[in-house]
Amino acid sequence: VVSMRHAIGRVLLATLMVASVTACDRADEAAVSTTQPPPATTTTTVAPTTTVEKTELEIRLERLIEWLDQQREATHVPGLAIAIVQDDEIILAEGLGMADRETDTPVTPETLLPIGSSTKAFTSTLAAMLVDDGTITWDDPVTEHLDYFSLAVQSDDPEAEATLQDLLSHRSGFPRMGVLIADPDTPVERILQTAAGAEPWAGFREHFYYSNVMYLAAGTAIAEAADSSWEGLLEDRILDPLGMDDTTASSAQAMADEDLATGYSWDADLEEFEALDYRPTDNLCPAGCLVSTVLDMAEWLRFQLAHGQIDGTRLVSEEQLEETWTEQIPIGGGVSYGLGWMLSDWQGQPQVAHGGNIHGFSAQVAMLPESDLGFVMLTNVSLTPLQDLVIPAVWDALLAELDEDGGDVVTDVQPYLGEYVADFGQFQDEIFE
Repeated sequence: VVSMRHAIGRVLLATLMVASVTACDRADEAAVSTTQPPPATTTTTVAPTTTVEKTELEIRLERLIEWLDQQREATHVPGLAIAIVQDDEIILAEGLGMADRETDTPVTPETLLPIGSSTKAFTSTLAAMLVDDGTITWDDPVTEHLDYFSLAVQSDDPEAEATLQDLLSHRSGFPRMGVLIADPDTPVERILQTAAGAEPWAGFREHFYYSNVMYLAAGTAIAEAADSSWEGLLEDRILDPLGMDDTTASSAQAMADEDLATGYSWDADLEEFEALDYRPTDNLCPAGCLVSTVLDMAEWLRFQLAHGQIDGTRLVSEEQLEETWTEQIPIGGGVSYGLGWMLSDWQGQPQVAHGGNIHGFSAQVAMLPESDLGFVMLTNVSLTPLQDLVIPAVWDALLAELDEDGGDVVTDVQPYLGEYVADFGQFQDEIFE
């Protein structure tokens, strides 16, 4: 998929690909600071534990927050919120920087921020619930529930049809078709009817091609199968049971909320932030429309890490939820795609993650199920390398051996800096630094 200057850079390639394929809007990458943080002094609220554990956990979280705030400034992120869940407890919920620079409104754990393509895991989880119900199967042809969405897949089998599982894993052979969702006022049915006339870029189930339009089709199809809307299914099956009361799929509702952050982009030439108008995403909901808080998303993490349960109540079978964490198509560089999740590993543990980017905002959600550990970071800038830097930083901060002398517990990214040649998706021999 790619060639690179340093063999060790395969790890960075994986994270670079995650950031690029999850973006709905592209932005210039900012420079990455590798300055090592001094011992932190930030006061952080943590879940009650024993005295010894609390002291150590406070040290770990304080160092992480100090590093994160330094990297936020170095990578030009106006504001961010982060929540960490471990052993079914929210051990951290913190806001850093500004939700609105003009009014000096700080980010808090209650700040509303779009999660972009991190929405996709909600769609695949809804599908898993409907599989449990017997309403659909993963192998259902999309046309069984959405008769006008018949894709001309490239296959030697004349009977081959794209299934719900194909669309949810980006293996249909069709690319982004992003121009179809550029106008937020374009009706969903028109987007999908137009997309159904496209020609594939690759053979059926042969390559990974990230496509928001395919996710839109899958989400629309499962809603039709359930005789509902995607938004209605989401509310009934996930948001209400998890108590995610501040999460919405409605752009109008989000824009009317005083807790909604302002989105920004960083102008590297002028070295200043540009405030961006909020861009509605209602016509691509199953692919990336949710707006949430890190406190709400922490409940989502608790549910995922509990393998489909919340506070003892099962919402989806462990078997079907595990299917969403199972490799469906390789991407490259040690990364594969499940159903709404990017799959890789960290120090021998399975890692489940998905980023998100829309106009003015970016997100990262990641889990280490074997360690019962996960986090969500939401920011108000279009694209930032911090989305990927934060993943190993959180794992190291919580799981690496603690340096009692106050040394850094966060991975040094210096060995990974260099030039990388990208040749996947929409990139053709493009150089990334």
